Amino acid sequence: MAPAGRRMSPPLLLLLLCAGTLRATGAAEAVSPERSLVWGPGLRADIAVPVRYFYIQAVSEDGRNLTASPGNKSFKVSIKSLSTKEFVRIHVPDPLDRNDGSFLMRYRMYGSAGEGLVIEVRHHDQHVAHSPYILKGPVYHEYCDCPEEDPDIWQQTYSCPSSEEQISKDFAPFPSIDLKRMLEEVPKRFAESRGAIVHYTILNNQIYRRSLGKYTDFKMFSDEMLQSLARKVRLPDFEFYINVGDWPVEHRKANDTPGPLPMISWCGSSDSRDIILPTYDVTHSTLEALRGVTNDLLSIQGHTVQIPGEPRWDGGCVQVPVSHDGGQPGLEAGFPIL
Repeated sequence: MAPAGRRMSPPLLLLLLCAGTLRATGAAEAVSPERSLVWGPGLRADIAVPVRYFYIQAVSEDGRNLTASPGNKSFKVSIKSLSTKEFVRIHVPDPLDRNDGSFLMRYRMYGSAGEGLVIEVRHHDQHVAHSPYILKGPVYHEYCDCPEEDPDIWQQTYSCPSSEEQISKDFAPFPSIDLKRMLEEVPKRFAESRGAIVHYTILNNQIYRRSLGKYTDFKMFSDEMLQSLARKVRLPDFEFYINVGDWPVEHRKANDTPGPLPMISWCGSSDSRDIILPTYDVTHSTLEALRGVTNDLLSIQGHTVQIPGEPRWDGGCVQVPVSHDGGQPGLEAGFPIL
């Protein structure tokens, strides 16, 4: 304490205040590069998505997963072609700090790497976990027309679930589909009144469409979604109708006569029978992530500062490994495939 009658000098007062703040908040916990974890689909060459990504989990020296951010500059990632003779342009932003001890690393390729990629993850110039990671080529970029010929292999590679509750529920009213009936009824019931219907046919992995109505400009979003899938896997021959308008169109009930038609839409309701797809802003932002859009299902994970009283981002389907025995963590299920 300063003697009575004397004022504490401003520099000394500032120093004491800073010291008190440091004691109150505490320094960030030290990160162990060897014990920290790196995992995700972006470490595999055979998973081609618009933006590849993987996760980094900061782990302390005593083997505990950190649950608070160790600092948004804790990890540095470099990604380059495995061959010095091969130049591949790759957009590699800084890892996204998810503010829970984990980081999301994204990168977008603008060319395929024939020989492969090498990914280095460092903490203070020390390799993290099993870094460097070698992805043996070929590693395809989003616009490579390189479909997997066997859909079953592709489905297994991408960890696609064998069933999906929402899809099963939406298709329940349609135990069988009469394409001839649809060809006759859809133009009259929906195209003439709504004017926002598109008829798609996929044949030999080529995509054909016919617009029904004058309000079908949003077909650009369904076009790019189908084209992206066709570049990754050989699609079976099939055809369907999609409603690219803002409202569901099929309101017949399953036991009505005649029954409902299986119309695919971006929108639905409790009293409609439309088969729901992820809306166009979700698919478009997924396809254009790290390029034409700023907010997508990956980038929003970098906006996770907890505000008291507000909902907390729990990371969706991501499961953080807790084993630190040196084994390689597995992939989480349900990553975007477009």
